[in-house]
Amino acid sequence: MALNRYQTYKLLGQLFTSGLTEEVVESVREVDTLAQHLPTSIDLDEAAADHQHIFGFNVFPYESVFLDPSGQLGGDITTSTIRDYRQAGYDADSSIGSPDHIGDELAFLAYLNEAEARANEQNNPAQAELMGKYQRSFLDEHTLRWMPPLVLGIQGQRHPFYRAVAVLMQETVVTHRKALGDLPSASFKLPEPPILLEDEKTGLREIAAYLITTSFSGIYLSRDDIGRLARDNSVPRGFGDRRQMLVNLLRAAATYGDVVLVLSSLQEITNSWEASYKAMANSSEPMHLATSWAKRVVATSSIIAHMSIRLLDAG
Repeated sequence: MALNRYQTYKLLGQLFTSGLTEEVVESVREVDTLAQHLPTSIDLDEAAADHQHIFGFNVFPYESVFLDPSGQLGGDITTSTIRDYRQAGYDADSSIGSPDHIGDELAFLAYLNEAEARANEQNNPAQAELMGKYQRSFLDEHTLRWMPPLVLGIQGQRHPFYRAVAVLMQETVVTHRKALGDLPSASFKLPEPPILLEDEKTGLREIAAYLITTSFSGIYLSRDDIGRLARDNSVPRGFGDRRQMLVNLLRAAATYGDVVLVLSSLQEITNSWEASYKAMANSSEPMHLATSWAKRVVATSSIIAHMSIRLLDAG
């Protein structure tokens, strides 16, 4: 089982880190849930472009981006990840920017499972048990905590192959965590969000910053998501990073009198994420951690609703 998990985690890590390369194509073809989304003839240049579009421009798959209140790389989360790697003797891949990249976290889990399998082969139960403890701790304190919004964020990009990769990652992590026993509690503490509506200085920039920060809002808005939001409401969204694009969109909507329609679209997005989180939480016991994310989205939905009411009353 440890060897099987090692192979699966290694493949998943490679797919998230580098995408569909010549090195992994044959391994992918052996996984039915992934192979069914592959074309008969694979254009590796096109595959590289797809990977860059999703993970280079839209969904930034770093734990700190999803969990840190700054929404930026680095900080305590990155430091904690590095500490766990070093404790287990793992050297992170420095080529992917920050060690809390999901590709590195999955590669670390592959490393731990390979070490466990090797310990069992060498009849070293104490070492095997230690590797199991490292796996349990890392899953509970890192990967499981941010996997719910990561999976939903990837699924929102509407790329069939990477949607399947995200689902396989979730299934692998859930099955693995169940096998380790002593499951984590049903919730964990997310960073305390700012109180928007009670602050008179709150403007469109603060609202956009809140929505873009996943640990506050509970949702992940990619560049493409914001682009679709703009197109659906016939509002320009300009250029820049995700935060600036959303600020531009909200300002344009306010200028043209369409801000309530945009807020209504955002409400639909939060409703969809809430339903997805609840489905995750009910699907299996390790995924009950999604409950914390569902609660955060409920709070965001309430904020959007109050903003809409204020604007309608003012109008």
